[in-house]
Amino acid sequence: MAGIHNHSNSEAGLARRFWIKFTRESIFAMYTPFAIALASGNLNIDSFRHYIAQDVHFLRAFAQAYELAEDCADDDDAKLGISQ
Repeated sequence: MAGIHNHSNSEAGLARRFWIKFTRESIFAMYTPFAIALASGNLNIDSFRHYIAQDVHFLRAFAQAYELAEDCADDDDAKLGISQ
C-alpha cells in the first residue's frame, strides 16, 4: 500500500511541476478570445460546433492511443494500470 501512496505523491509532484512550468501558457489559454466568448455566453454557434468537432477527433485519437498502449503493455499489472 505504501508503494501506491508514494506513486500518487510522485504524480502529484509531477503535475504541480508542470503547472508551475507552464503557468504562462495556461493563463494565455484561459484568456483566448474563444475562452472569453464561451465564458461570457457570447460564442458564435458555428465556432462552438467547430470546437466540438475538433474535440471529437481528439478524444477518438486519445482513446485509440490508450488501446494501443494497453496492447503493448508488458504484463497484466501494466495493462490494468493503463485501463484504469
